[in-house]
Amino acid sequence: MRILFLTSAFPPESEGAATHLPELCESLQQSGHRVSVLAVVNRHEIKDTYPFRVKRISRSQVSLVRSLRVLWNLINHGKKAQVIYTYGVWWQAAVASFITGTPWVIKFVRDNIWEEQVEKGLTQDDLVPWNTGKKPFITSIRHGFTKCLAQLAKHSVVSCNTLCQLLIEWGIAREKIEIIPNALPKNPKEEEEATYLAQWTEQEHIRLITTGHISKAKNLELTLEAIETKENVRLVVVGDGPYLDKIKAVTLEKNMGDRVLFTGKVSRQDLAGYVKECDILVMSSLLGHFNYVVLEALKQSKAIFASRRGVHPDMIEHDENGWLFSADNSQELFQLVDDFENKNLMINQHDEDNTFSWESYVDQTNEVLNSVTH
Repeated sequence: MRILFLTSAFPPESEGAATHLPELCESLQQSGHRVSVLAVVNRHEIKDTYPFRVKRISRSQVSLVRSLRVLWNLINHGKKAQVIYTYGVWWQAAVASFITGTPWVIKFVRDNIWEEQVEKGLTQDDLVPWNTGKKPFITSIRHGFTKCLAQLAKHSVVSCNTLCQLLIEWGIAREKIEIIPNALPKNPKEEEEATYLAQWTEQEHIRLITTGHISKAKNLELTLEAIETKENVRLVVVGDGPYLDKIKAVTLEKNMGDRVLFTGKVSRQDLAGYVKECDILVMSSLLGHFNYVVLEALKQSKAIFASRRGVHPDMIEHDENGWLFSADNSQELFQLVDDFENKNLMINQHDEDNTFSWESYVDQTNEVLNSVTH
């Protein structure tokens, strides 16, 4: 089968849902498929060494030019493909699928318009309440257009039940939606013995880690507020983004400069190393994305504290594989950290099963792609 992927993120700058797209492409290629990738990225001049074709389109181009280039490439390569698989809802994919007759599959990972509203501070509603509630006229039109596009896809893939129910709310039939939990591919590199937090070796230190795109909706101010008075707590912030300088400034204002480490972006291997040397993964985001670091934390049997937002409640079952707190209540997070410090929280060892199995993830993706071409 010839598969054409479309994504707005790809290594070396990829993050979020497409983080492990290269590994998925390689696994599908090894299964006998012919894979190609069309990626809209910041750096388009990179020479790739993947065993499949990668075409990069610069995000810095004028929006109209960029959009038309994506459409032209989708039509041109879509004629030869047997399925177009997009990360997110793309109008160009709907048009290309109509023109070429090639079935279109969506990997649905987020509601971009809701996230935009949260980032701008225009709503405090969570994902599902916002979708079912009343919206400003222009926002409603834009959101309605996105829903109509999603309905045109032959099939949709989601990582959890919350996103499945959301697509059903959008008018997509349940039989056209497949829930495939995300998974971590096995790291081919041998783990090296390394010390990442040599400055914090005292046994009494409680080390927290948070990762991802540092935006306002990351809600890191709440995390800092929760641990401000706990002198023995340290925080590692992994990632980059437009709000990073603001968070650094808040850290200094609170006289927490020696208690917070900003690493910037790191490799997957280094991220696993930081997680290994920390005690708690904290996710206070207002967006509540699926975050691959959760799988790493589960694998290493770390405590996980997550906000009750987005898809977090799908990943984290309170008092089972982690603990949930309100994204607007720093006292709840403070109490969880305090309970951890006083050994009042029982961390369950993660049992290896097929829930987050990479082999199962690839097999189920294979099944969906085969089903839409027959």
